[in-house]
Amino acid sequence: MAEHSRIGLIVNPIAGIGGPLAARSSDGFATMQEAENLGGRAVSADRALRALRRLHMLRPETEIITMADPMGLSVARAAGFNPSICGDPIKDHSTALDTQAAARSMLESRVRLILFAGGDGTARDIFETAAERIPLVGIPSGVKMHSSVFALSPEAAGETVAIALRQPLSSRLAEIMDADAGALAAGRPSAQLFGYAATPDVPRLFQAVKGARPNGGEAEIETLGRMLAREAEPGQLLLFGPGTTMAAIKRGFGCAGTLMGVDAMVDGRVIATDADAATLERLCRTHAQRVLMVGIVGGQGFIFGRGNQQITPDVIRHVSTDSLRIIATREKLHALAPNPLRIDTGDMDLDRALEGYRRVHTGPNDSMIMCIAAGF
Repeated sequence: MAEHSRIGLIVNPIAGIGGPLAARSSDGFATMQEAENLGGRAVSADRALRALRRLHMLRPETEIITMADPMGLSVARAAGFNPSICGDPIKDHSTALDTQAAARSMLESRVRLILFAGGDGTARDIFETAAERIPLVGIPSGVKMHSSVFALSPEAAGETVAIALRQPLSSRLAEIMDADAGALAAGRPSAQLFGYAATPDVPRLFQAVKGARPNGGEAEIETLGRMLAREAEPGQLLLFGPGTTMAAIKRGFGCAGTLMGVDAMVDGRVIATDADAATLERLCRTHAQRVLMVGIVGGQGFIFGRGNQQITPDVIRHVSTDSLRIIATREKLHALAPNPLRIDTGDMDLDRALEGYRRVHTGPNDSMIMCIAAGF
């Protein structure tokens, strides 16, 4: 086996399954079956397959070492590779111990890098074993992805690995972030830095670390909320996405709502708080007029696909283009320049349909035209 083309593959099968359920992560589910019974949807295998198909198209000779199912074997085979197995998960749905055992085995096998499908928790588990000794490439598949080891999309992850396998391999350090459990429990969500992992030096294909909110613009956003409240039509379903910007909008509507959840209002009355995907899809079906208001992730620029997966492609399709309100402070948008805003809904056709130049509301009667890009 040629070491120069050997990579490790780790798929966390439960990663992202809590997103449509409005869960803050997927770690709270004992099994995949438990999450699926509640309406959760497994996404990591499909997203890993997208990355591996891109890699196979560019470098079909790549040799893959992975875990037995459900942690990578079938996905690698489906992409056209003939992988080697480095271990079996302890349980059907796998645990952090399986992820760490896989990373150790891959280090011993002298892989060039580890490609993994998961979220911040998976990245942290691998980092605790691999540290800076081997480059990591994340296929974004989790509920939250604050870390900068994640590629912009599954295809970008596959492209990154293909580039990294060329000689010479250069790397850079990227932040490993995860939720601060204490702050989260206190209702003050924030990410904590756990270290710096090596990752291939292809910054154009990677997301930035989630940034702190720039100061300024909050008053304008709350005033914008009051203006939008006056313009709301009778019987109109209003959906508010998560985040601090949307919290200011909700204050303008006279709605406390939830900081990290999606809330719904009709005729000045809150009809759902911290709603899951099933609730949002049902509300969209039962209301003829719908408006969806969403913010963007600071530092990363994502509109959909990072921390708001309860806003599914079905929900987005129920909302006309004219009824989608993207809202951000000018300070947040300037901090992103010159990068475009990003979308990663998991539905590639929808992502392409949303691409282009769109208006971002920054205050009452104030806006900026921004480019929205899908993929990479």
